[in-house]
Amino acid sequence: MEQVPVSSLYQIKEEGQKGKLIRTWKDKKFNLTAKLVCTKCNNEWMSDLENEQAKPVMQCMISQGKRISLSPRDLAAIAAFTFKTAVVFDHMQRERNPFFSPSVRKKFSCCLEIPRSAQMWLSSFCGRFRQDGILSSFYYESKEGMMGGCELYVLTFGLGFFIVQALFRRWKQACERALPIPSLPRDGDWGLVAKYFWPCDGLPLDWPAPCYLDDDTIQAFCDRF
Repeated sequence: MEQVPVSSLYQIKEEGQKGKLIRTWKDKKFNLTAKLVCTKCNNEWMSDLENEQAKPVMQCMISQGKRISLSPRDLAAIAAFTFKTAVVFDHMQRERNPFFSPSVRKKFSCCLEIPRSAQMWLSSFCGRFRQDGILSSFYYESKEGMMGGCELYVLTFGLGFFIVQALFRRWKQACERALPIPSLPRDGDWGLVAKYFWPCDGLPLDWPAPCYLDDDTIQAFCDRF
């Protein structure tokens, strides 16, 4: 992978399923805001999560893409930042009810507890458009196979060389939500480009994966579920 730092100004694209463009904006960092975040939360625990935990780990991954060994603590910081982003973005979807329950959001704000229904992968990007940040999300209901009856929320975002993808599952029927939810395979067909890191197995993880995403594969990765 070419180890060339990217510029400090990103053009970020927000997309839906199959690459449907929703909006674009320019910023020096990945930043989402929604009215659900009070000033106290934004200035205290959310600020600490981003600036004290996630940023020190993710900054060089975003700007340089250099090979790095991520400790379980590093992975927990990335996972927490990813889940925070998923919650905020979910609340920006005005046409539907929030995917995450108040109790899940409360546990996260109190102790950064990520729900067991979360699965996350780390990947890397090396293409002409790594200057562009990407934010892709969609929801759908699985009606067949082991995930039949589940609602899925998929979020993929990236800046520079850094790509993270998160999958969240829940039973569609509220009466079933106390039941265990099946997990999707950790690697599958994308195992060479995406490394499964959450839930964490307690071991360090080397990033990036052997292969990287490029301009021709990034959209297929966003839509892979």
